[in-house]
Amino acid sequence: MKLPISARLSACAAMVPAGSVVADVGCDHGYLGISLLTENRARKVFACDLREGPLAQARRNAERFGVDDRMEFFLCDGLTGLAPGCADTVVIAGMGGDTIRHILEQSPWVMEAEIVRIVQPQSSVPEFREYLATSRLTIAEETLVREGRFLYTVMRLETGEEETISPWEQYCSRVLMQSGSDLLPEYLDRQIEGLRKAVAGMEKSGPSERLSRERNAMKELMEMRKQL
Repeated sequence: MKLPISARLSACAAMVPAGSVVADVGCDHGYLGISLLTENRARKVFACDLREGPLAQARRNAERFGVDDRMEFFLCDGLTGLAPGCADTVVIAGMGGDTIRHILEQSPWVMEAEIVRIVQPQSSVPEFREYLATSRLTIAEETLVREGRFLYTVMRLETGEEETISPWEQYCSRVLMQSGSDLLPEYLDRQIEGLRKAVAGMEKSGPSERLSRERNAMKELMEMRKQL
């Protein structure tokens, strides 16, 4: 019986250290946790979801794949239903960057240095990267994955110091730029096109600090794209 796990979740699973105790936030159907257990990448998984329906489905899937004895299920907002420090790895995938930020901030124990944090933001990625620069978290690893017509980014975060980032780093981190991903040229093209449209819209309203920043980001990304 083959596990129908998506490319996004497979990329998240690949960043999980072997032998981890994992908290899967927004577990939905439970396939990420099941995959980690069936491949012996995780010893135990805490599956969390805000909705009863998906959590019930995750339970059924865990039973179907024979890993229900190593999974626990929690109906909760983010990590609020778990005891602080119960997991050494936290995966938050398939949510907007603003939601991921909320989940991280409402459970301070996740910020501890020994915790592995793997996130996969679906939206508001530039804003999320900007938030990371002002938090205690830095991007240690970042990769791209294609799913249908979409390109998604998966990040592993480490505890670090606040930093100042250049305008372009909101749209493509230095770590991602150095990743060597085959998808990077296409990803940059999409970021540049999005910025071009945003700049054109903002120009109609006249000069602004944001307009200047977005122009700079677009120019910097265009120069980097030429080098690939």
